[in-house]
Amino acid sequence: MVLSVVRRDTFRLFLVLLFFLGLLVSNFIFELEGVLSYSHHLLLRSVLALAVVSLFFSMRRVTRQKLQPVIRVGIIVLAAALFINIFLNMINVYSLGESFWGVEFCAAFVSLCTFVQTVFFTFKLFRFITLSSYFFLLPLFTLLMIYLGNDFVLGTKKYDLPRKFFLALIFLLILPNLLKSFHRAYLSIIQSYQIRHENFYDRFVFKEGGPGYYGWIKVFSNFILAQTPTSASLLVPPQAMEYKMEGNTNYFRWFLYPRRLYHLQSLEAGLESNELDYVVVSGGECESKQCVWPDFEIDQDTIKRMIFIDRETQGVTTIEGEPFLPENYQNKWGLIELR
Repeated sequence: MVLSVVRRDTFRLFLVLLFFLGLLVSNFIFELEGVLSYSHHLLLRSVLALAVVSLFFSMRRVTRQKLQPVIRVGIIVLAAALFINIFLNMINVYSLGESFWGVEFCAAFVSLCTFVQTVFFTFKLFRFITLSSYFFLLPLFTLLMIYLGNDFVLGTKKYDLPRKFFLALIFLLILPNLLKSFHRAYLSIIQSYQIRHENFYDRFVFKEGGPGYYGWIKVFSNFILAQTPTSASLLVPPQAMEYKMEGNTNYFRWFLYPRRLYHLQSLEAGLESNELDYVVVSGGECESKQCVWPDFEIDQDTIKRMIFIDRETQGVTTIEGEPFLPENYQNKWGLIELR
């Protein structure tokens, strides 16, 4: 009888190791494919984690207690690997001599900095540095739940099957969201550290995804500030999904104050209003389709000049003596100065 119980525990331990290995392998595969954070992949790995936890706690308490030191070592190793990954991402080991603190340090220890960089290039350790937090956190959380939840899960043996099913469902709902929250914190820590000495403008653009994403609103606003006086009145796009930043006067005003912003429907005389000095030209966030605002023609006699900024290069172009025809300025950004 005792022998059969031991054999059952051995078999379950084998399954625990098998599922945990499957968890590590799936983590590695999804990391290589760059799809580690996809929701359905997170759910799949959470199911594997649940299988590991469930099988582990189905073993006898004495067997689990014997495995606690091994689990402790696993937690320490994974936590140390995660810490090293975060640290190396923060200091940017490939450019030690260019970092704020690294300039002085590497000037004093040139050979050490050179040695560290040579090692990282030679052994291609960038593959470790580029691993995302998901790679470490999922197996780490799994081991932590096994290590810390021993007494709690033991109590669930008294529960009926529906309650156990309910606990498993809660596990599958909480774990992916917990991983996403930790990953956002992981990225925020690294980004904040890397740009801690930058001015507000550079920090804002970087934190909002750069000129290709929401950081563009700051770049575009700086262009408008440079081209218009503080007393200027600007006509902005309507508040719509395509123009959610520049079309929101309450939000856009934060970047352009004390300039006054108007929507077309708020002006009784429309474009002929003597309150307007400029019209904001927006390429919008239209993904793959073509779009631009204003989506109507503006006569040449009404225009003093048109000034455009390239979203990729930030180069500025001025056009005079031409009407504004929407079909000619799809996905363009700039200003129309009115007479």
